[in-house]
Amino acid sequence: MNKVLEQILEAVGSQAALARMLGVRQSNVWNWINRENSRGIPPQFVIKIEMETGIPRHEIRPDVFPDEKNA
Repeated sequence: MNKVLEQILEAVGSQAALARMLGVRQSNVWNWINRENSRGIPPQFVIKIEMETGIPRHEIRPDVFPDEKNA
């Protein structure tokens, strides 16, 4: 599991808590974390996670939300 996913889970408490927050099944969260071909958290959930945890969107999905401060 990558460091950002660990931070998110620590902030919300568990995979199940993250799933409830996003309105998805816990198995979806498990897949984002554990599947080799997973790109991580889908972009449509990044802003909600940022608002709930304070973890910047560019850290959650830098491929979709580049860090504009360092651009």
